[in-house]
Amino acid sequence: MYGQDTFQKTLDNIFTTMAIPDIALGTNVIKKFLTYGQIRRAAKDMVSSASKEVTPTRESVTAAAGDILKVPSSNSKTSNSSY
Repeated sequence: MYGQDTFQKTLDNIFTTMAIPDIALGTNVIKKFLTYGQIRRAAKDMVSSASKEVTPTRESVTAAAGDILKVPSSNSKTSNSSY
């Protein structure tokens, strides 16, 4: 800043303050771009999982319904613990 006249200092300050909204706009664009990519990936995952034919078992239906007490664990035959 030494050796600069008042006009040059004022001009530098004006352009510095004008750059702040540009930086904020750039971060918003990046956030929207990343969100858009996540939405596209999620939509692709939903379509691919919906296209698979899966025969549901009693355990998977019970687990999906949220009744965890009736779902047998994978090692329930070897375990002696009871609920």
